[in-house]
Amino acid sequence: MDDRYLIEQNPWWRDIGSLGSDRHLKRVELSEVKWDPRIRYKFDLSPGEIYTLRGPRQVGKTTLIKIMAQDLIYRGISPYSVFYFSLDLVSDPVELEGLVNRYFDLSGSFGAEGTRYLFLDEISNVDHWGSAIKYLVDSNKLKDTTMIMTGSHSMDIKRSSERLPGRVGEGSAVRDKIMMPMKFSEYVQNVDPELWARISEHVPRSFEPRSEMILSLFEGEDHTVPLTLYQRDLQSHLGSYMLTGGIISAINEFKASGKISPQTYEVYIRSLVGDLTRNNLNERIAKLVARSLLEMMGTSFSYNSIADLLDIGSHNTVAKYISSLEDSYVLDQVYQVDHEKNTPMMRSNRKAYFTDPFILHSVNHWVNGTGDPFGRSVELISDPESSSRLIEAIVCDHIIRLSYNMAPSDHFSHHEKVMFWRKKRNGREIDFVLWDGRRLHPLEVKYRNRLRVSDWRSMHNFPNGLILTKGIRDERNRRLAVPVEQFLILI
Repeated sequence: MDDRYLIEQNPWWRDIGSLGSDRHLKRVELSEVKWDPRIRYKFDLSPGEIYTLRGPRQVGKTTLIKIMAQDLIYRGISPYSVFYFSLDLVSDPVELEGLVNRYFDLSGSFGAEGTRYLFLDEISNVDHWGSAIKYLVDSNKLKDTTMIMTGSHSMDIKRSSERLPGRVGEGSAVRDKIMMPMKFSEYVQNVDPELWARISEHVPRSFEPRSEMILSLFEGEDHTVPLTLYQRDLQSHLGSYMLTGGIISAINEFKASGKISPQTYEVYIRSLVGDLTRNNLNERIAKLVARSLLEMMGTSFSYNSIADLLDIGSHNTVAKYISSLEDSYVLDQVYQVDHEKNTPMMRSNRKAYFTDPFILHSVNHWVNGTGDPFGRSVELISDPESSSRLIEAIVCDHIIRLSYNMAPSDHFSHHEKVMFWRKKRNGREIDFVLWDGRRLHPLEVKYRNRLRVSDWRSMHNFPNGLILTKGIRDERNRRLAVPVEQFLILI
């Protein structure tokens, strides 16, 4: 590859001051809400470490690795030892291997010594990229190198990274990092730091005691009562979060102007359609499948039922499109639990939830052609039924994150940790059950202004349980109902 492409993407080789004009870093500097993702502090940049960083489009992966590159240079690392490259122009593993070797040659010519730091952006654009990285590792080219590679397609990153040497990745050694949009707690922390400071007086800062606090709710022990002091503020922030989700560009735009422009939704949709095209999927069929999932979100379905409804042929086609949307972090599938084995019933009906409110609103705009996507999203959260389903999706995303943080692993699959329960005889359901490796924790979402006696009945099939409500706190037979905002702020 021509050296000018390498130099253009690393202008700090010529002038450290150019970091201030980088469009990603400049956007952070000018933003009112400056997100410092917690995952940033989960990387060990020692020589020989190789990480993947995956997550949805527009979540901020490129910005994060550029911030990390900037930090290294400002700490005194030679600018020539820091290499960033967006892999839009690289198509095959031979070219990728050549690019890395050329950087090593260039940096040596410039006088760089010691550890090199490589940030390769959108590695999944390169077919069979894992073979190039494995070759570089096996040939000892990366022994004095720290590498972080980003990607937006889950299975491509997982399958390729698992072939790399030394990928044991358990606990603190997890090398396959996942960057998702802001959780609700991160949203409050960044949008309203004063409120967060007051809440932090009642919520442990470290995860382990906080997770114990969460699990105790399922056992009827309520330590969240002090959060009632801030319930009105939390409700207001949850209303905004239902519009912006955890996507930082949408959050800043909404913070500045009180709305989100159509262009912001379009940027996300264009990147999603690009992913579908790269995977040889038809946009029209993808729209049909996504529209069906929007309409039935929170209700169980089979691939056959969607195939019959849409008249698109085989259930295998539906499975392929839903799997691709899941791999692109658009949605999560949740399977029914086998109550005797505490495992997912992979062949039974499943549910699907969109991973983030902004992603849901963007997909809604894409498949239904709404002229004003922000106005449509305001209408959606104003409708009691639609807002309840959106809250259920937010809860699903958060308990998936909770389950990951309880047992982080490169081999994590939420399908085995977060499921739903259904009684075959009478069709009674519980929205979610969380498996922590020892027992199931049932969780119901009742996002309305009052609870009914029937809302507690499904819990009778379990010795424990928790109901999340719209501002209501209650207790029956040592089972709690707490406001959903107070539960989410703990995760």
